[in-house]
Amino acid sequence: MHKSQQRTFAPLLFPLPLLSHINNVLKNIDMMLFYVILLLVSITSSHEIAVPELSFSTGFASNAVFQRGITGTAIYGFALTNTSVKVQVSETPEHYSSAAESDVLQQYSVDADVKPWSDTTGCNATKCVYPSTQPMPPHGSFYWRALLHPQTAPGGNFTIVVSTGSGYSINITNVTFGDVYFCSGQSNMALELYYTFSVDELKAEMMAGKYSQIRTFEYGFMNGRIEAPNPQWVTTWDDTQTWNKVSESSHQPSGPEGSCHSHSSWARFSATCMYFGAELINAKEQLGLDADVPIGLMQSAIGGTMIEEWMSNSSLSQCSNLSQSSGNSALYHAMVAPFVNYSVAGWLWYQGENNCGGFMGNANDGSGYGCALPTMINSWRAQWHRTTAGEADTRLFGIATLAAGGSEGNDNHMAGMRWSQTANFGRWTDNPFLPNTFGAQVYDLGDPWAHTGDGNRRVMNETACDLGTCRPTLDDHGRQILNCCWLGPKGCPDPSNPSNFLKPCVDSYNCSLPEPTSGKYGATCATWTENDFLPEMRTVARCVRDNSPSGIPANNFMGSIHPRLKRPVGRRLAYACARILKERLEQRESGDNGGVTTDSLATSGAYTGPTIAGCKDSADRTLVLAFNATLLGGEGLLFRDWDANTTGGWTANPYNDSAAKYHPYPKIQLQPTMDSLGLMVCTAGADVVGNASTCACQAWDWVSHNSTNATTGEVTLQTFWYCQDGPGWKPTAADRTNRSRRWVNRSGGGYWQRVLPSPDVPPYHLQWKPLPLVRPNATQASNEVMVNVSTLHGQPPLAVRLAWPLFKGGDTGCPNRMVQDGHGICMPGSSPLYTSLSNLPANPFFAVIRSGSCHCTWPQTCSD
Repeated sequence: MHKSQQRTFAPLLFPLPLLSHINNVLKNIDMMLFYVILLLVSITSSHEIAVPELSFSTGFASNAVFQRGITGTAIYGFALTNTSVKVQVSETPEHYSSAAESDVLQQYSVDADVKPWSDTTGCNATKCVYPSTQPMPPHGSFYWRALLHPQTAPGGNFTIVVSTGSGYSINITNVTFGDVYFCSGQSNMALELYYTFSVDELKAEMMAGKYSQIRTFEYGFMNGRIEAPNPQWVTTWDDTQTWNKVSESSHQPSGPEGSCHSHSSWARFSATCMYFGAELINAKEQLGLDADVPIGLMQSAIGGTMIEEWMSNSSLSQCSNLSQSSGNSALYHAMVAPFVNYSVAGWLWYQGENNCGGFMGNANDGSGYGCALPTMINSWRAQWHRTTAGEADTRLFGIATLAAGGSEGNDNHMAGMRWSQTANFGRWTDNPFLPNTFGAQVYDLGDPWAHTGDGNRRVMNETACDLGTCRPTLDDHGRQILNCCWLGPKGCPDPSNPSNFLKPCVDSYNCSLPEPTSGKYGATCATWTENDFLPEMRTVARCVRDNSPSGIPANNFMGSIHPRLKRPVGRRLAYACARILKERLEQRESGDNGGVTTDSLATSGAYTGPTIAGCKDSADRTLVLAFNATLLGGEGLLFRDWDANTTGGWTANPYNDSAAKYHPYPKIQLQPTMDSLGLMVCTAGADVVGNASTCACQAWDWVSHNSTNATTGEVTLQTFWYCQDGPGWKPTAADRTNRSRRWVNRSGGGYWQRVLPSPDVPPYHLQWKPLPLVRPNATQASNEVMVNVSTLHGQPPLAVRLAWPLFKGGDTGCPNRMVQDGHGICMPGSSPLYTSLSNLPANPFFAVIRSGSCHCTWPQTCSD
């Protein structure tokens, strides 16, 4: 290999007159010391910053997985000058590391296109200036790109050498071909394996040789934002990142010895993305598909981000009512654009928490998140390099909805968010706005210990340890608790006393963790076994009971906003993906290339949970709900004893005699303001405020009106509720912006004081009643379920909803007081209705009942 041509930067030199002046000023100082310092400065300042003659764009590294396909994948990078660039590809037996060590199985060369790298992108050869972004590492002023020959067969061991006409070359080795998935979104996609319940189980499986076909690549991390003002189609940011074989990386310790925050590359990888890869292999094995195909998982996700930051400027202009932040498109430019020429089989998306406070909108009218998500997906599809040129783009896009606890304080927007994540169709299959898209509803997978020692009320946060912000606070009942952190066996020093180490927060009743001295759980805690879990989640029951991810008691990241049940999320996504792949294979083998249709889904197993199709309200006050039989894929309906567990929480005596032993203080009246993810029915009568119109509102919101005291000048807030999606008064944008602020007068001026969102609910909440489902009788179809409406006392049902919280505090599958007060687990799988075999929860729905039948908001239909 020839020595690299280098572009260097001039050393810092001190003019002689300046040296003379310094010498005179410092004549009484030890001159020997001064000259030593001067020598060190001179040596440091003259350090050359090398710009390599050739470099790969980030993502192209040894052990990489390239996408197999009928047209070639692209490879690209930077060049120092406008020189000829050739790419040589060699395949060798897998136990060899380079072509020179063995007989070559195949070899070919292709010429790369070389073009100028334009400074108009906002970046040049040495820097890319944008807020919160470090300079891009130095690179050449030209970029090169080559298209490799088609590689339809999976596997192989390839060496790729890129060289110039002068003989300078770079290479990557042990490259293989398979299926690549690009995983993106915000913190729940970025959440590390380290913090999840199943991490130790997965680690043991991988160390034993399972899932060895998975390789991973991480770009950015939870808080590692990379931004740019314009698209960076080629990049050297984060260019030290490598591809990792899980067969090797899983042997690394999860947290390196002596470090509180540094996790290994395996433990640091996206949990949702990794579990998807592992469960995709399991699903393929189960369905008889090619499970040995290498799987490449690419992570590009950042915590605390909004969808607008991941969209191109052109796609943002297609939707109304989006955020107007100056950071829009910044992550697309720097964390998506560099990979659009890296061929993939599909994408995974897990995001929405930071958009919950915004406008949910509707795909049908081009507004809000409902428009943004399908628009972003279409934009990514259109720009990403494909290995199936000339055919319809059938690459799959997977979406995970938000789990309970992820609303960022906007529970009343969570239903609209989940609905928008289906482009407002209430399903992904047979959805014209989201073709070739699958998804997973995960509203029933909130953190099971969210109300005990490691959830919302006692957050253990690594950042808090760094900042010294572990401090007392109060829970919802005014009891003092402690926000603190636990960082492993070595712990971190207590900021107030470095000789001490912070200990884990233990819940008041020892229900999520045993009492340290006795090793026993509290006497007031609800008892449960793995048989209480959904069948498909019983494998995680022991991990939930231990509550010690990575061997650390109550280990979590920032509390319940990051639920630790990520393996079931990955499993639901993987099985939906695999079933579509199975269906496509069967159609190709039969000569049918028409794509997946609703007719072909009827016996293939469920791709999604029960999906509302219609309802019947008969004169005898019997309400029957019907679910789409085709989308059930031959499965039946699975009923959970959800209603029996929660209806007690709505009575004057929430603790009946059988449950009294779980409660250490006198029985308490539970105020009937609790909403939930259960089945709710709305009615009108003399005993409640409201009518059919208020029942029909599927998204309530509020603004505050500032009322000023003429004497003191003090401003008080009055709350006004309005229906976001129905008729009537609507606030201005300024009203919505200032709804959580009030003006406080002080001598010489005043200030805006931020206040918490109103804890109240609209008076119409009492129209809604939680009602139990009744198992079908002999006269009902297998896709139907009856609702017990006897407690409506003859009043007609006016609307029905499931997994559709409307009010503050309603985004929970466990509204009963025992769980809310920390005496029990919020059982994973807390929803009334699932598919019978795949255990997928019902898709959320809201339907108005008119003339004895259901009617959903367009474009969703449910009036069959």
